[in-house]
Amino acid sequence: LFLPSILKKTDHVLTNSEYTKQDIIKHFPFTKHKITSTLLAKESFFKPQEDLTLLRELGINSPYILHVGTIEPRKNLNILIEAFEQIKQGTDQSLQLVLVGKQGWKSEDVFKAIENAPHKKDIKVLGYVERNALIALYSSAEAFVYPSLFEGFGLPLVEAMACGCPIVSSNAACLPEIAGKAGLYFSPTSSNELAQQLKTLLTDSS
Repeated sequence: LFLPSILKKTDHVLTNSEYTKQDIIKHFPFTKHKITSTLLAKESFFKPQEDLTLLRELGINSPYILHVGTIEPRKNLNILIEAFEQIKQGTDQSLQLVLVGKQGWKSEDVFKAIENAPHKKDIKVLGYVERNALIALYSSAEAFVYPSLFEGFGLPLVEAMACGCPIVSSNAACLPEIAGKAGLYFSPTSSNELAQQLKTLLTDSS
């Protein structure tokens, strides 16, 4: 309701990704010549710092796939759970799925999917974790997965890469722009594609 008038009065607009910039121009063409994208950066303390003792305190004793973000529909975690189950079925590997982040709106479907998952004992929901724990989780994960349906930027991708963690991301919105050639990509509607990319990464790293 108010955005058009705000944008008209604004001298210049900064966005946190080229995708967001083009999205604004698409809806408000008059901003084309007064908008600049400037990517976000990670905090300097995000760097490889493995801490197996801290991981054991969190209940993690096996190789794991990591996701960091609020538990809500936009994060598309049901696709991640489905892909995780595909990887686990027919194998005896001890791989875990670790979800880090606060519970957001309409998260019931995610917790229902976890409860119904055949390998739910291997899915750990840690909620919010302190900085040192987050860095340790990024640094030791087999892969960081970001299956979001939409992101304006996707800062956890940058944090994970800074900690040396391999990236598997959906190809939605700005995410390919953020991870670039460092990531493997999949359609956010396909758990099969995600499972295949994870299998490729896990095989290559083993």
